[in-house]
Amino acid sequence: LVNYLFSDYKQIYYPPASIKKTVTGKGNATKEDVKNSLLEIYPGVTFKNNDESDACATGVAYFIKEGVINNAEKNI
Repeated sequence: LVNYLFSDYKQIYYPPASIKKTVTGKGNATKEDVKNSLLEIYPGVTFKNNDESDACATGVAYFIKEGVINNAEKNI
């Protein structure tokens, strides 16, 4: 239903392994690995749970894949 409602807009899908590989360098990274990688890049960020770190990882992966930031950047 959501895909249909937004069918007029570009929709992008990144499989979880792709997000993990982009953020951590390993496609089989654990949720804890993802969170720790994000905290290395953005030490001032706090996550209440793994869902928040996963959402952040998805955004960071998008920015990296679209060329907005690169893996070595420390600030957005």
